[in-house]
Amino acid sequence: MTVRAVFPLEVSTPIEILRQEVEGVRTHFAGVDAGLSFVAPDAVLPRYRSLFPDLNVAPVPRRFAADEPVVLLESYDDKAGYNAHWESGDRAHQAGATTSSVKFSGRVVPYRRDWSPAELQNMDANVFNQLSPREPWGFYYFPFGYLFRFLGIGPINSFGCRITHSLPELARREANHKVVACFGGSAGWSMFCLHHQMYTELLQQRLNACCAERKLDLRFTVLNFGQHGHVVMNEMTSYTNFCWDLKPDIVVAHDGYNDAVYGQLCDARVLGDWDVIYQENLEGWSQILHQTADIPRTQSSLPYRAINQPVRVLKAYAKRKRQFAQIVRANGGMFVWGLQPAASSRKKRSAVEAGLLRHNRNNDVAPFAQNVEGMFRILRQSLKLDEDTPFVDCDAAMSTHAPDQLVFGDDVHLMPPGDALLAELYADAIVEAYIDKGRWRGALQ
Repeated sequence: MTVRAVFPLEVSTPIEILRQEVEGVRTHFAGVDAGLSFVAPDAVLPRYRSLFPDLNVAPVPRRFAADEPVVLLESYDDKAGYNAHWESGDRAHQAGATTSSVKFSGRVVPYRRDWSPAELQNMDANVFNQLSPREPWGFYYFPFGYLFRFLGIGPINSFGCRITHSLPELARREANHKVVACFGGSAGWSMFCLHHQMYTELLQQRLNACCAERKLDLRFTVLNFGQHGHVVMNEMTSYTNFCWDLKPDIVVAHDGYNDAVYGQLCDARVLGDWDVIYQENLEGWSQILHQTADIPRTQSSLPYRAINQPVRVLKAYAKRKRQFAQIVRANGGMFVWGLQPAASSRKKRSAVEAGLLRHNRNNDVAPFAQNVEGMFRILRQSLKLDEDTPFVDCDAAMSTHAPDQLVFGDDVHLMPPGDALLAELYADAIVEAYIDKGRWRGALQ
C-alpha cells in the first residue's frame, strides 16, 4: 500500500507552511505499513521537485486505487486564503480511496468522508465522552468545568489532553524520576504543533539532555495538561482532579491570555465580588439548561465588548495564580509562573506571519485582544514574587524573537519555532531553580 500526498496547484504557498504540512503527512502516516509517495500536478511538478529534492516528487497518477489513501496538502495565499488540489481528492474518493487534507499546522482531517472510529480517539473512554457529540473538535460537558476535543493533530488521552503516559504508573515512579506538569489554555496545548513539536516534548528532551550531560542519575517526564479555553481556575481544577496523587515535582503554569481576554468579557459582578474569571460562552450552556434564552447574556451581541477594566482583571488573575502556586507547594511541588506570549506584543513579523494573523484572527475579540500587550506590560512591572518562584516571561522573549520566522499562526497560537523557544525558556528556568540548586535531591522546603 502507498499513501499518496498531493501538492497543491498554487505555487505561492510559503515554504514554511509546505514543510509543516509535509512533516504532518510523515508524522500521521509513520505507523502505517506503507510507503509515502509525494505527487504534484504536471504544471507545477518542476517547482516542487526543486523545493523538495529529497521527496522524489512524481506526477499525479491518472488513476487512484481504493487501497491507496490520498492526502491533499493545502495551499495558502495571503489574498486567496486556503486551497488544495481538490480534483485529485474527488477522483480518489470516487475510486474508493480514503481521502484527507492536511492543514497549515500539519493537522490531518477527512475529505469527503466521515471521521473513522480510529480517528475519533477515546470517544467511548468514559460516559461523558459517550454523551458528547461525536465531533472532531469542540467543548463538551464535564461535571468540573468542561472538556475539549481536538482531533487530527496527534494523540490525546480520554480527557482531551496531549498525554500518552499512564498517570497511575507515573504516580508510582522511582525517586530519581521527576515529573513536570504543564498547564495552560489552547496555546499551551500547542494546537498548531504536531505531538513531537510541542514545547512540552521539547522541554522533556532538553531536561534529560542536561541530566545526561552532567551525568546525573535523574530523568524527567513532562506532561501537557493544557486545554482549550482554560483560565487559571480551570488549571487548578485539573490539577486537583488529575495531579494530586501524581504529585508532580514541578508545575509550569503557562497562561495569561485567556484570563486577560475572558476577564474583560465576563460579568462584572462575578469578577468584582469574587475574583472569578470564566469563559463567557458558558453562559449559553446555562441558557440551554434552564431554558432562559430570553434573558440576555453578558455579551448579547457581536462584536463583543469589554466591560471590565484591565487592571481589575489582572488583580483577579494574579490572585488565582498565587492560589494555584499555594496548592502546588502544599502537595510538595515547585511552581513556575509563566507568562505566555501574545501576537499583539510582537514588535516585528514576517510577511507570512502577518498574513496568517489576518486570515486567522478572531474578529469578535480583536478590539480588546489588543489590550493584552498593555496588560502584560502592567503585570510584569507590578508583579512581585518570592525567590522560590521562577518567573518566565515568554511574552517579552517572543516579542523580538526571530522576526523573519513564522512564529505565530494567529493571535496567540504558536507554530513550531515558537514552541521551540518556549521549551528553551522553561528548560533554562528549571535547570537554574531546580537542578542547579539540587532541589531534586530532597523534598522542597
